[in-house]
Amino acid sequence: MTDTIAVVLALAVEILVALAFFARYARKSLIMSPSVDPPETVDLLLWFTRHGFTTYYPGGANRPNVIVLSRINGAFIDVAHVRGADRAEAARIPNDDKADIWHPRFVVWHFYGGSVESLTALRNLATPDARDASGLLYEPPREDQYGFPHPLIVTRAERKEMTVRPPIQHII
Repeated sequence: MTDTIAVVLALAVEILVALAFFARYARKSLIMSPSVDPPETVDLLLWFTRHGFTTYYPGGANRPNVIVLSRINGAFIDVAHVRGADRAEAARIPNDDKADIWHPRFVVWHFYGGSVESLTALRNLATPDARDASGLLYEPPREDQYGFPHPLIVTRAERKEMTVRPPIQHII
């Protein structure tokens, strides 16, 4: 019974943090795109926490600058940076001594777009051992036409205050 209560409380906290994050960026996102659908993003964020991803809230859980997801996946690390409904990045980076989830230098896969599209692409990404999983390293694109911080970079200033939530299965 207490295990169930712990899982329900963890889910409630994740939902509240995600909703607060999207409320903070809703006005900016509405200017960029008329169709904003945070409920889908919240569902996807919960899916990731249930499937082994650690969630980081740079800026703190109450006022995050970005939501960062990461999970070690064999020789790779799957990473997502969600900055708002219309701005998210996902990538698969090599799991080596130079691995940096905050500012990946090289990736084997990268997707930049809206939060729903980016998180869906990462969720549906083939496992690294699958035949179609690329192992060729390249630098992710760094240009941003809207004046936002460059994709796949969470600055040190943004990481001054940090809340970390382990995957849900590890909370119990």
